[in-house]
Amino acid sequence: MKTTIKAILGMLGVFFIGFLICFGLIFHDIFGLFSRLQDFKIEHNTENITVVMNERLEKIGELATAEMLCTMVEKYEDQASIFDFAMPGTKKKIIVSYDGIVKAGIKNLKEAKVERVSKNEFVVTVPDVEIFEPTILFDSYKELHVETGIFTSLEFKDTNDILKNMKIKMKERAYKNKILDKAREHAKTIISSLLAQSIAAAGVADFKITVEFK
Repeated sequence: MKTTIKAILGMLGVFFIGFLICFGLIFHDIFGLFSRLQDFKIEHNTENITVVMNERLEKIGELATAEMLCTMVEKYEDQASIFDFAMPGTKKKIIVSYDGIVKAGIKNLKEAKVERVSKNEFVVTVPDVEIFEPTILFDSYKELHVETGIFTSLEFKDTNDILKNMKIKMKERAYKNKILDKAREHAKTIISSLLAQSIAAAGVADFKITVEFK
């Protein structure tokens, strides 16, 4: 009787050990399949998220991220001459003031590229910031001084030259006031905030966005 009980217990032990081995193998296969599914899900989500983010940037196109108001005073003088001799009565002189706005930012976000470099980290590469064409506020126009000769008068060309010179000086002033540095910092904040919405919507937590300029 004792021999029979020992045999039964031995068989149960062998069966239990075999069960544990089979269960371990099955669990290993299931865990491996789950890991592969997770990897596929991450890869699939990566592609979807980056596509969505690139499309959002493309739709924006031009992005102004900094601006500066300028009040400019410009002087224009001209006088006809013959063989370096100034002809009397041909002198004209005008001093005017204008307000203008200088903006800086990224001109073409269609060239931006979003990459997912790790599970929670994204890198956005965008064109470097530039100073846009200044805008003259014509309502602010003031003539501070106008002087013409007997044979001269102010013409459209004179005014056009004044405006061209003003825009050049507005850009120079904006550059000296570090508008490009401000535009870069604001661009990082704006782009990161914009893309964070897409990343959060995709269920990615504790993510990091790095904006780089090329």
